[in-house]
Amino acid sequence: PFRVILWSGRPLCSSGDSKEVESLKLFGVAARVATRAVQCRPTRSPLSLIARNIPPNVNRRYMATKGPTLWNFKGLFPPALDALAPGAGPDSNIVVVANSTLPSNFEQIWKTSIFRVCADGGANKLYDTIPEPLKRNVIPHIIKGDFDSIRPEVKKYYENAGSQVVHDSSQDTTDLQKALSAVSLSSRRDERLQKALLVVVGGLGGNISQELSNFNCMFEAHDRRMCFAGDTNIVMVMHPGTHTIMSPPGIKCGIIPLGCPVEKVTTKGLKWNLNGDSLKFGGLVSSSNVAVEPLVEVTLSDPCLWTFDFNEYRQKGSGSDPN
Repeated sequence: PFRVILWSGRPLCSSGDSKEVESLKLFGVAARVATRAVQCRPTRSPLSLIARNIPPNVNRRYMATKGPTLWNFKGLFPPALDALAPGAGPDSNIVVVANSTLPSNFEQIWKTSIFRVCADGGANKLYDTIPEPLKRNVIPHIIKGDFDSIRPEVKKYYENAGSQVVHDSSQDTTDLQKALSAVSLSSRRDERLQKALLVVVGGLGGNISQELSNFNCMFEAHDRRMCFAGDTNIVMVMHPGTHTIMSPPGIKCGIIPLGCPVEKVTTKGLKWNLNGDSLKFGGLVSSSNVAVEPLVEVTLSDPCLWTFDFNEYRQKGSGSDPN
């Protein structure tokens, strides 16, 4: 039998379990879901079964009820380009450290965050990146994973420094998913975390299959603004609805229909705007577009990747238009 829970209000429980499912705020949308129900072992809720993999048409109707989503990436770009970005710098980001190359402005990202989590081997990256005199001031709140990557001396160092070390042996979720479940659980108790932009560092580059798996985490995060930040790219998922993106004018960007076709996209503020166009692999993909306005507006019917591409700016070492 299947059980479907329709919920209007605050997020459902996050269990920290490997089968944790994000909250379903469907606002009274009645749906018959023919899909696999998964077991959730809740910590503070009597609910035991939550439906997963909501059909696209249901998710689209839900997301369409939300107002415009504002994206501010000030502080995540290289310094010269960041100076051109509109808005004030962030003061309430969440940072999750994964196990790939950290961006050169990582220390600035860390300083402007209010909650810090390492995904297993991400703790090694953090430990190896921060110079010895500063290590004692750069301590994650939580380290979570199956611990097949973290070095014993690194684990011991952060345990002694006060980090909460959470072992999750499940092989059904990635270390990044485990770390994100820790963020979800903590967000239930802190309204600031619910509103904060979640920035994953160390999640771009390296193994492409792992990178695509990382992007899948953003598609799963329906109620969370989340992005990946690196030295040459910022990547996020725009869920159905309207998005206002604060952009340095002249920066290259892309709207990539990864995961599913996008039935309809309309944009304002790009060099090549879309006007109700459809995007899909095997058809139209809006890559290497250019933001010409400081506020870019995107309205779309289905989830889609947005990318900022700024490798040219780093190579030139200038905030001027690389073209």
